[in-house]
Amino acid sequence: MTILTNGPIRMLVQTKDKRMQALTIKATNRSTKACKPAPGLAATDNSGPLLDYKAAAEYLATSPRHVRQLWSERRVAAVKVGRSVRFRRADLDAYVQKQVHPALR
Repeated sequence: MTILTNGPIRMLVQTKDKRMQALTIKATNRSTKACKPAPGLAATDNSGPLLDYKAAAEYLATSPRHVRQLWSERRVAAVKVGRSVRFRRADLDAYVQKQVHPALR
């Protein structure tokens, strides 16, 4: 969501105890600049589209809740895009490879 304004934004927000509270947000206009790639990531990393929780769960044949738990325990690598968490297929494949246990016989 993008809000372009020169002044403060006033809105009503519902609190946990179901009361309405007035909230004022001070908005600033920011210019957009080209972002440099993160030091650990190559600029040409084209491993396909990033997957959200649901798509990652389908790829791993598990539930979105399990993928959230893997991320919260940092057992699988992810990319933060703003507030969103996204997963690369290569990171999911690496997680699966770590889970392989050799046969005893």
